[in-house]
Formats: sequence, structure tokens, C-alpha cells
Amino acid sequence: MTLDDWLERLAPGPLPVFSHTRQALWEERHRTDSITAREIAQTVMADPLAALDLIHAANRRGGRGGGEVVTLEGALLMLGISRYFEAAADLPALEESQFGHDPKRMAALHRLTRRVHHAAWQARDFAALHSDVRAEEVQLAAVLHAAPEFLLLLRAPRQAQELARLRGRLPEAEAEHQALGVTLEQLRLPLLERWHVAELSRDLLDPALAEKSRQTLLGASLDIAEHAQRGWWDETLLGDYLALAGVDNLPLESVVATVHANAMRAERAAEWIAWPGAGVWVPMLPGPWPEEIEEEEAAAPVRKAPPSEPEPHYAAARPARADRLEAAVTPVSPAPRAEESHEVCPMPDKQVLREVLDNIASHLDSSLNLNQMSAIILKGLHTGLGLTRILFALATPDGTQMKSRFTYG
Repeated sequence: MTLDDWLERLAPGPLPVFSHTRQALWEERHRTDSITAREIAQTVMADPLAALDLIHAANRRGGRGGGEVVTLEGALLMLGISRYFEAAADLPALEESQFGHDPKRMAALHRLTRRVHHAAWQARDFAALHSDVRAEEVQLAAVLHAAPEFLLLLRAPRQAQELARLRGRLPEAEAEHQALGVTLEQLRLPLLERWHVAELSRDLLDPALAEKSRQTLLGASLDIAEHAQRGWWDETLLGDYLALAGVDNLPLESVVATVHANAMRAERAAEWIAWPGAGVWVPMLPGPWPEEIEEEEAAAPVRKAPPSEPEPHYAAARPARADRLEAAVTPVSPAPRAEESHEVCPMPDKQVLREVLDNIASHLDSSLNLNQMSAIILKGLHTGLGLTRILFALATPDGTQMKSRFTYG
């Protein structure tokens, strides 16, 4: 299908919401005299479908003075809280529709919602750390980023299922192009424009503006939520941490601690989402993964991941249920190692060092930005040379001081 075909198929129209959202709005309706637009916006923000529906409704009518609405709180004030509650009472619930009878599609919707919720939490917090007084705009952009994926699950389930299958075998863009005929990056901005999403929100998601501070924070938050879904030892996370450290001027250790804390808070703030999020995997420790266990040889039943989601093997045990968060975050003592040498100062890895040097040499054409190149260099210093304390510093413009940019250890 072409881009125009997809824009037509995913065009604005009625959207269902999760039953939890509809119930929460019903309860808040009885507090119309005391509840604030900010409180209602927080409820809507947790449901990406409800957020897209609200922003579309507000901007379709047109903001005050002809301006566009860029926050959910502004959308509620523009529409009127009482009027929104009346409309919300008629919102169809996913669980009561045809989707509620398809466990695979509901699982996919919950999984995507969990990832989006995590990304939005990271984006808002790091935007606030950057002294962004309009941090909710960045948070909403993180939610709207997944609009094409939600609409595909609702209106093109066959293609969405094919995309999920191909993502485990091919690079992201190649999988999207093979399943859809276009990439999600090509589809996202035109689709959001069709849904009357404000230009400011679309600019935050524009790859051409990725070097700006707000876009950098948002991009790193989206990447973290994506890469941490199966654990926190994905090497690509380092580049995201460095990006956040550079924009917010924070030590790398502080960024990592904040990211982990945000993942935990996001997990606890939305227990109704029936899928475990990245907060569940925070206590995992580094180490060798266990060998693959054949089903017929297992001594006890093993919880299977949904189809198209191969079961990852972690050093820490995976909880049996998504709502067993307290058990999941209990620190796990690692098994004693046979070799305890070089525990504090790792031995240099010459092979990694050679790979890093080759990687640097192949990108001397400025094809990588500062954060990406810094991540490669940091890997070479830490793993390749065995350094455990690293400091990147830059001279101030007047040449009188050195200012720390990235630190490790």
C-alpha cells in the first residue's frame, strides 16, 4: 500500500478506549465541581487512544484565537470539562468490543500501551530536569508517537501482525517497509496532521529537528522505552543515557539512576495495564544467560511469551504476573562466580578495542553526532581498555576552565 492508501485507511474516526479509562472518567465526573483539568488530563494521558481522541476533537474545533491546542489540559479547557465528561460517557470500551474477544490483539495493545506510558514518563521527567516549563508538551508527543501503531492494530490487524513477526528478523525500517509498503517514520507526521495534531507536537517528532534539545530528550526517552522492554543490558541504551546527560548536564550515573527510578514509578502508576513493563526488569544483574530449555525437558511449567515475542532469558527470574511488581523488584543475589579476579578493574578486551577503533575510523565523515560517537568511545575505554573511571570534559569558551560533560564510574 502507498502512503496515501494508509492515510485514507487510518483517517480520523471514532476510537475506543480502555475500560479502565472510561471507568475512571465516570468516577471523576461525579467531582465536576472540585476536579481540575490537570487531574483529568493525567487520566487521559495514560490511555494513548483517549489522548489522541481528545486532541483531535479540540483541534478540529480550533483553538482559541485560531491557535492549536498542544496539551490535554488545554484541550479540556477549550472543550469544557462538563461537555467532555458527557462525550466520554459514550466512548466505546476496547474490552467490550470485538477486540475484547481476541486475546492476541488485546495483549498487543496492552504491550504497546505499557511501552508508551514508560516513554511518556521518562520524557516528562527529563524535560522537567531541563527546566522545561512546558514539559507536558514533550510528554504528549511521546504518547502521540505511537499513534500509527495503535491505529494499525485497530484497523489493519493483519498487517500489524506481519510487522510484529518481521521485526524479530529484520532491521526496523526494512520490516516496516516489507509489511506496510512504507515506514512508520514516513507515515507518522502526515497521519498526525490528518488527525489535527498541532504543528508544535509534530515538530517534536520530526527527525529533521532531532538535534534540538527537546527533540533529543524525547528521542532518548522513546528509545529507552523501546530497548528496555526485554532488559536493561542493551548496549544501545548507553547512547540514550549520554544524550540525556549531555542535554540535562548530569553525570551519567545520575541519568541511569533517574531512568531506572522513572521506570519503577511508571510501572506502579499504571497497574491496570496487563503487561509487564521495563520496571519489572530493573533488578537484573549482568551475567551469562541460561541455556535454552526444551519444553518437554522442563521440570516445571514455563510461562510462554505471546506469539511473535520470543521468551528472553534473564539472569533474574521473570515474574509470573505483571501485577507481582513487589516480588519482581526484590534484589536477587547473584550466584558465586568461579573466577573472582578483575572484579573491580576488568581486563582489557583487545577484540572490543579493535572493533571500536574500526567503528570510529569508519565514521570520521561526521555521519554520527557527538552523543553517538561518545557512546562508541566510552565503550572502547571501558570494555576495550578496562577503564572504570572516565571523564569527558570540555574547555570553556574563555579557555580558563574545564567543564565536565560525561562521567563514568
